[in-house]
Amino acid sequence: MMKQYGILMSFFRHHRERFSTEEEFRRFIKESLGALSRDVRDFGVEISVRPDVLNPRRSSRDWNHLILGCE
Repeated sequence: MMKQYGILMSFFRHHRERFSTEEEFRRFIKESLGALSRDVRDFGVEISVRPDVLNPRRSSRDWNHLILGCE
């Protein structure tokens, strides 16, 4: 069974073919999320993006894993 994604991730996946490597695609996602977190402040929404260093996953070997926190 194929995984179901939310609207935002579906949008990102729609643009996946624009990138020749997984690294470029992940960079696109990170930069887009950074821009989103700045843009939504105009609507009174605060999004925090931080490296997953406080709760590292066993498979996490680098700083590519991010946690989004919303209030």
